[in-house]
Amino acid sequence: MGFRSLSPRTQQIVLGLSAGVLFACTVVHHIHLEVWGGWNVRWREVLTELAVAATFGLVYQLLSDHFQQRKSGPIRALWSLSLVMLGIVFLSALFGLHYEKGMWFFTHKIPDRTIPGVLVICGMAFLQGTGGAFLLVQLRELVLFKRTAVTVRNWYMLLWSLAGTFGAVVLVKLIPIPYVVEFAIVFAGATIIINVFRLSWVAYLPFRQKLIGLVVSLIMLLVLFAAFSEAVPMRKWSFIIWEADPFVAQYSFALNLTLTLTLILGILYSVTTLLSLIFHLPTSGDFQRKTDDLAAMRALTQMVGQVFDAQHLPNLVLESVRQFVGEEQMAWLALSDARTGTLRPQVAAMTGISESQLTQWVDSEAFYAELQARREPLILNHAVRDHRIHTPGYEIGSLAMMPLVTRNEVIGALFVGKTLADGFDEDDAKSLGAFADQVALAIDNARLFEERIEKERLGRELAIAREVQKRLLPDKLPEIPGASLFASYEFAHEVGGDYFDFVQADVNRYSFIIGDVSGKGTSAAFYMAALKGTYHALARSDADPQTLLLKANEALSVQKEKNIFITAIAGLLDTSTETLTMIRAGHSPAIHIDLHGHVRHLREGGLGLGLTNSKILAKTFVPITLPLRPGDVFVLYTDGVIESRNAMGASYGYERLTEALKKCRQEDARGIHAALLADLNRFTGDLRYFDDLTLIVLKWHGKSVRTHM
Repeated sequence: MGFRSLSPRTQQIVLGLSAGVLFACTVVHHIHLEVWGGWNVRWREVLTELAVAATFGLVYQLLSDHFQQRKSGPIRALWSLSLVMLGIVFLSALFGLHYEKGMWFFTHKIPDRTIPGVLVICGMAFLQGTGGAFLLVQLRELVLFKRTAVTVRNWYMLLWSLAGTFGAVVLVKLIPIPYVVEFAIVFAGATIIINVFRLSWVAYLPFRQKLIGLVVSLIMLLVLFAAFSEAVPMRKWSFIIWEADPFVAQYSFALNLTLTLTLILGILYSVTTLLSLIFHLPTSGDFQRKTDDLAAMRALTQMVGQVFDAQHLPNLVLESVRQFVGEEQMAWLALSDARTGTLRPQVAAMTGISESQLTQWVDSEAFYAELQARREPLILNHAVRDHRIHTPGYEIGSLAMMPLVTRNEVIGALFVGKTLADGFDEDDAKSLGAFADQVALAIDNARLFEERIEKERLGRELAIAREVQKRLLPDKLPEIPGASLFASYEFAHEVGGDYFDFVQADVNRYSFIIGDVSGKGTSAAFYMAALKGTYHALARSDADPQTLLLKANEALSVQKEKNIFITAIAGLLDTSTETLTMIRAGHSPAIHIDLHGHVRHLREGGLGLGLTNSKILAKTFVPITLPLRPGDVFVLYTDGVIESRNAMGASYGYERLTEALKKCRQEDARGIHAALLADLNRFTGDLRYFDDLTLIVLKWHGKSVRTHM
C-alpha cells in the first residue's frame, strides 16, 4: 500500500514522525560534536546536512498539506504570516535575553557548549526553519492565486533554486569548487525576482480589504526585516557571501543561508504588495463595478435556465439592471408580443421613473423605430440635446438603449437612463449590450416554455375533442333494403366540425344528414354535439328534412358564438316509394350519377344554419325529390375532399371527383368509396389532409335487390 493511499490524517502523522526522527538525529550529532568532543568527520557532517534538508523538506510538505485543506483568503494569509513570524522573532528575543543575562541587543552570545546550550541552538534552528517553511507555504497561496501553468512552473523553479543553494553549500564541503555557492545564490535571486511580482490577487480585493492589506503588509514587512536582521547581522560583508550569525549557522550554515534567501523573498514580496495595494486603491471602485457587472450577468444567466414566467421575468431583469447602473438611476423594459397582435413594444416593467413621466419625457415610438432599423445599441450621452427627449430639466442626462434581438427578430428594447451627462462609456455599452443579449435569450426561453405548455394543453384538449367527435359519429350504418351504403370520416391535423348520421325513421324511411361546422377545435366538437342532439330528437318523430334543419337552426341560434355557422344537407330515403328527398343548407353540392354516367350536381339550396332566423332560412330552402332507378349513385362529402391539395398547391376540385366517380360507378357503395379515396390519395401524395374529410356513398340497386354493405 503506497503512501498516497493513506488517509490525509495518517499521512500528516507519518510526515511529522519522520521529520521528528530526522531532527533528533541532527541534535544527537551536534551533542556528540560540541559536548562530547567527537571527531567532525566530513561524511558524517554531510549526512547531517542532508538530514537537515530532509527535516525541513518534510516540515514544508506537512504545512503545505495542512493549509491545502484549509484555504484562506489573501488578507488572512498575510495576517497569519505576520503573526507567526512575529511570534518567532519574539521567541528568538527571549532566547537571546536569557543567555545574555542582561539586555537584548539582537546579537546573541553563543551559549556554552553544554547539552542545554546545544538544545537551545537546535531549538532556535528548528523554530526559524519552521518559520521559513511557513513563510513559503503562505507565499505560495498568494503567488499561485488564479494560477496558470507558467506561474506554477516559476514557483517550483524558486523551490528548486532554494534547494539547490542548500545543496551547493553541502557540495563545497566535499569538493571545494569555486563560485558554486555564489552561482546558486544568483540563480535563486533571479527566481525570487520573477515570483515577487505575482500579485494578481490584489486586483480582486474591494477597497476596504485593500486598506486592511496595506496595514497588514506593512506589519509583515517590519516583522520580516526584524527576522532578517537577526539571521544576517550587518557586521561583515564580502562580495556575495556574508558572515552569518553563528547562532543558527552553528546548527547548519546551509540552512541559515537558505532561510536568509527565504526572508529576502518575503521582504521583497511585502514591498511589492505594499506598492501594488497603494497603486490599486484608486481603481477599487471600477473593479468593484466590474465585479457587480459579472454578478448581475451571472444572475441573469441563471435566470435564463430557471425562470420561465414571462410575466415575472421583466421585473427580475430590472433588478439585475440596477446592479449595473446603481439604485438611483432609471430603467425600463419594453417588449412586443406578436401573439396578442402588439407588434410595437409595450413597457413591461420600469424602475426609477413613473409611467406618466416616461410618456411625457421620452418619444418611445421614435426610439423603437430607430432600434428596429439599426438593431444595434444606441447611446445618448447628452440626452437633453436629442429632440426625442422632452424633460423639463436634466432628469435624463444620458440614455442607453439596447435592442433585444433573438432569432433575427427584435422582440423589444432595454432602456437605461442616468441623470448625469456622459454617463456611459464604451465599457458600459459593451456590458449593457452583453446583458441585453442575455435578457433577449431569457425572454425568448420563457415565451418558448409558455408556448410549449400551451401546445401541451391544446394537445390534451384536442385529444378529448377527437374522442368526443368519434362518439358523435354512428357506430354502424343501417341496412337499407335495395341499397348499399358506405361512409367514412378522416381526421386532419386538427379537430374539425364534420358530422354525419343515419336514423331509421320507420319501416320504409331512412333519414340522413351531413354537416360541417365552421371553425375547429373543441368549440366545433361542441356544436357537432348540439346538432346531433337536435337531429336525434326529431328524426324519429318528424323525419322531414326541412323541419329538421329549421329546428336545428333554432336550437343553434340560441347557443352559438358569433361567426359560427353550420352547412348541412338533410335527406330522407323512402324505399316504399323509391324516392330520395334532399335539402341543401349551404353545404357542398351532392353528386348524382345514373347507370349511364349522366352527372348532376345538386346545387339547389339555401343558407347555412345559424346565419339567419328560421323564417328567412325557410324561404331559401329548395327541396329536391328524385325518383330512384337501379344504378343511381349519390355522393355526399365535406369541403375537405374538394379542397385537398397536392405538393404543387392545386386543389382536388369537383371535376376530378366527378371523373373518378364516373370510372367506378359500376361498383357497389363500398367499392365506389374505396376508389374515390384511392384517387384522392394519389392526387395528394404524402401530404396529410388539411381539413377533416367526410365521404358518404349511397347506391340504389332496386327494390327487389337484397344488398350487403
